[in-house]
Amino acid sequence: AVHFLGQPLGMVVEEFAPEALFVAKVEDDEMSVIGRYNAQAPPWRRVRAADYIISVNGDRGASAMARLANSQRCELLISRPRQHTVVVRKQGLPLGLILQYDTFGSSLYIKAVEEGGAVHAAEADIEAGDRAVSVNGRTGSPPALLEGMKAGDVVELRISRP
Repeated sequence: AVHFLGQPLGMVVEEFAPEALFVAKVEDDEMSVIGRYNAQAPPWRRVRAADYIISVNGDRGASAMARLANSQRCELLISRPRQHTVVVRKQGLPLGLILQYDTFGSSLYIKAVEEGGAVHAAEADIEAGDRAVSVNGRTGSPPALLEGMKAGDVVELRISRP
């Protein structure tokens, strides 16, 4: 759990992507920093699950997470996700995605798309840096998403981009 000045921050963040931090979960607890912010902010300004944190106090990438945990004051640049659905027919091929994930997260980070895999063969709109946030209409933990990718010949992926 990330703390801000000794207080719970109130969100779970996945760090794999160099371009942005992914907000996996936001807690509504008003005892947390984000919970208090969201309680007073208008709906369109609230931090939400699936948002991307582009920078923290102007820092991007790996230093943004350190800044988030160690600053007296944080100014976050948030991006709402752009999402689309891709249907891939495996036709006996592996999907061909190199994935990373945080066990406590809610998505699969796509590190690379391999040539020769079903995604590459289908010319699907999936690229390195994307995140799979649901598989076959189901959300959940990374192990559950991975299990969904193995089932059946047709895989429906909900893809998220910053």
